[in-house]
Amino acid sequence: MLSLGFICSFVFSQFARRVNITAQGSVTLVLIIPKLDAHQSLRLLRKKCLTAERNRFIFSVNYCFMVDSMSLEVFEAITNRRSVRAYKKRELPLGTIEKLLDVARWAPSAGNVQPWTFVAAASADMKRALCLAAYSQKDIEDASIVIVVCADEKRAEERYGARGKTLFCLQDTAAAIQNILLTAYSLGLGSCWVGAFKEEQVRKAIRAPDEIRPVAIIPVGYPDEAPEARGRRSLSEIMYRETF
Repeated sequence: MLSLGFICSFVFSQFARRVNITAQGSVTLVLIIPKLDAHQSLRLLRKKCLTAERNRFIFSVNYCFMVDSMSLEVFEAITNRRSVRAYKKRELPLGTIEKLLDVARWAPSAGNVQPWTFVAAASADMKRALCLAAYSQKDIEDASIVIVVCADEKRAEERYGARGKTLFCLQDTAAAIQNILLTAYSLGLGSCWVGAFKEEQVRKAIRAPDEIRPVAIIPVGYPDEAPEARGRRSLSEIMYRETF
């Protein structure tokens, strides 16, 4: 029987979905086999590994975990989401912005302070201004909409002092950003987390109050490219047990 101390990185759905092999030659295996018990799943995993070896795919196995079919959409969004930098000239359905920001506000935050605000820009002038503030990253101007995610430093500081202002509000907005990215993917849209921009220039463009800090610019639209998956560091490289 395969040990959980080994890893291979396949992603299955309905017995075989997709194989991702990192640059290091390792893979992560997510078994999505709701109709099989643990022993059957492990036998299937062993069969797939042996097949891969015969085809000269040599990999090490770090970890194997199983999810049920209800979790499939979450795993798909996490593993298939890409940073998209080319968009089609196409308007988004009515209510899309509201959907994206509604899920953003359900992100976790320290003490449930929710120190985030969002500016949604769709006009050509505003997208152009944000594009210039972000060192002329053209995908910002070409996207259907652009969301500027901001941290309310005052709101976080009132509850947690300096640590709330300098750390917690940034962690909280990052969680909200991930919600936006994954939801955009689930809606068939592309998006990109942009952090390279001139902060004061963005503040001026969106007329941000003193306590509001722009954290990210997220262009959103229908993708006009299909970026390949990029390699990920292996678990053995980043995971420690108890201590370093």
